[in-house]
Amino acid sequence: AGLTAGGAMLLSGGAVGIDEAALSASLATGGRPVTIQACGLDIDYPKENRPLREAILAAGGALLSEYPYGVPALSSNFRVRNRLISGLSHGVCVAEAPERSGALITATWAREQGRDVFAVPGEVTSGTSGGANRLIQKGARLVRNAAEILEEYHPLFPTCLLYTSPSP
Repeated sequence: AGLTAGGAMLLSGGAVGIDEAALSASLATGGRPVTIQACGLDIDYPKENRPLREAILAAGGALLSEYPYGVPALSSNFRVRNRLISGLSHGVCVAEAPERSGALITATWAREQGRDVFAVPGEVTSGTSGGANRLIQKGARLVRNAAEILEEYHPLFPTCLLYTSPSP
């Protein structure tokens, strides 16, 4: 929500869970998010997020896919889809990721493509934070909130991003 409120656009894979929460928050703050599907656009995947995809389109966002109609959501498609997510982004932020997560694949693609990688740290004993914490160990920029990401890009997009630096 903070990124969208600050003028950034959210691009996501549209998965159930944190992707779903981020897309919903973007819509709630007037955003026009984009999801990239790992299947043909005629495939209802994930089924649980059909209302969310409909809301994205109604808000002027977009659903994208490089797969033709009829291609199912095969496991091999997700790695390919993740390269598009990072390739279309200036930066990738991993907020939750276990040690084995598709978000980490996206972060790896981002590094290979010269994109920024951000990670939100989590409790070291939490199973959902191990991957994000490992990214920080490997050099991802630790961020605690949306303002820290907006601060990074404000010099590039001063008329688009609503960021004010903190008082000294």
